[in-house]
Order: sequence, then structure tokens, then C-alpha cells
Amino acid sequence: MAAGRATHGHRPVERYRFDDTWCLHLYRYRFALEVDGEPHRVPSGTVSLLRPGLRLVYRYPRPGCRHHYCLFTLDGSSRAAESARAAFAPLVDVDALTPGFGRLFDRVVDEHAERSARARAALWEMLWQLTDDRHAERVAMSDPAEIAAAQIRTRLNEPLRVADLAEEVGLSHNQLTRRFRARFGMTVVAYVQRQRMAAAERMLRDTTLPMKVIATAVGLDAQQFNKSVRRALGASPTAVRRRTRPADG
Repeated sequence: MAAGRATHGHRPVERYRFDDTWCLHLYRYRFALEVDGEPHRVPSGTVSLLRPGLRLVYRYPRPGCRHHYCLFTLDGSSRAAESARAAFAPLVDVDALTPGFGRLFDRVVDEHAERSARARAALWEMLWQLTDDRHAERVAMSDPAEIAAAQIRTRLNEPLRVADLAEEVGLSHNQLTRRFRARFGMTVVAYVQRQRMAAAERMLRDTTLPMKVIATAVGLDAQQFNKSVRRALGASPTAVRRRTRPADG
């Protein structure tokens, strides 16, 4: 539908919603982005693929922020559309993709009007890179924040210190904190707590495990568990479990 190089930032905040249009961008500056209310701090060198219907809020740090963009539609039944909807995280470091990704974007921008077939071919190649499982694995394995997040999700029963996680992924405490906030929009500590409470809620609702066992499984003692569940879920562990059980009779 459209492709080009745009300059933003003259208005510090811009809001968009494209009900039928996919948005593909390559950013060469840092800024803050909200996607359906979820905040992200986007570093320079990020590619975003945003599906239709999302509420987007861009917060620019200064005038003169330039990026590549491509707006397009996909047949909702196409394999690419299904793959993109199911498999792709909105933000990816361009360095985790093939070295020619930026050149493909240049081709889309430069040729979409005069040589639309070549521009479409380049766009398809970019979309397959972004939704191909092999590239998704490379993205995950190349991002220290993603590696740390995976470690957190599989080790909820252990004490999880930011300094230890940072050492494991080869970063300093401050570097991991910055990267984690940029990728997930929250601190490492907040992410750990969210994952612990999500796991606790699943076990309270879906199992009959004793409270002490669930608390241990998410790395908390009984007192911490009760306080954390009340704060995160708005009720005691017993009440959370009770409200998910059908009444007898």
C-alpha cells in the first residue's frame, strides 16, 4: 500500500491504529512505543512487524527521527498471515536477521512504485525471515534479555538474583537491566514476580497441590507466597483456588 523513509519527532507523541493494515518498520533511533498499552523501550536497529488492529503510541525523543516503513495487507487465509499472527514477537533486533535484511527493505522502498513485482518479492522475503522458526530461534539466542527470560521461566523455584543472571548471559547488572527493560518494558525483578504469580495462579486453578508445594515451586516461603498472591491476584491463595472450583451439587 505504501513504503518509504519517514521523519518523525516534530510532535513528541503520535497515536495510530490501522484496522486492516500490517506495519513493518526499521528504526535507526531509540524511542518509547506502546503496543495495546504494553510499553517497550525500542533500541536503535530494531525491526517491528505490527499486525492490524493494534493501538500504537509512539513517543519520540527529538525531531528528525528517521525510519523505513512499509504498510501492506495480507489475505487473512494466507500461510504468511497465519505464521505472522501466531509466531512473531513485535520487536526484533535487525542484527539477528540475515545481513541483507536492510538492503531488502531499501529495495521495497525504492522500487514499490516503479517495479512493484520486485518490491513485493523483497517484502515476502522479509516476512518469511521474520516468521521462519529458524530465524526466530536465532533472534532468541542472540538476545541476552531473551536468554535471561528463558532462564527465569525454567528456574522459578530457585533464588533468582539479577547479578547472577547477568553473569550467565555475559552482561553487567546495569546492562542486563537496560536490555531487559527495552525488550519487556519492565525490570528483571518485576518479570520474575510476574512469572511466579502466573505459575502460582495456574497451579491453584488447575491442580490440587498443597499450598506449601506450590509456594516452593515458585521459589517463595509460605508468608511470601500469601502476600504475593494477595497483592498480584487480589485474593488469598485459598480464595483464588475456591473461585475456580464449581460448587458441589
